[in-house]
Amino acid sequence: MLQTLEGHSHLVNAVAFSLDSKLLASASHDKTVRLWDAGSGTTLQTLEGHPLSLNAVALLLGGKLLASASHDNTSGCGTPVRERPCRRFKLMPFF
Repeated sequence: MLQTLEGHSHLVNAVAFSLDSKLLASASHDKTVRLWDAGSGTTLQTLEGHPLSLNAVALLLGGKLLASASHDNTSGCGTPVRERPCRRFKLMPFF
């Protein structure tokens, strides 16, 4: 193991790396998605918005778009931006 990332307060269900492997996203039972600097292990952002635990996360478009899925049958998408806080984390019904 290279490093342990600490920050979630409950189990982590899913992780995803950006294509350049510089960004890592983790989805947890604590109802958050965390964005990490994969090299240093530093938390870049913590995204909240799902009322129940998360079970999936994906980084798309080279880490420019984040998608998450929750046990409450919703999915969320947002735009992680490393230099400034991300835009609103909008929830959409899952069909």
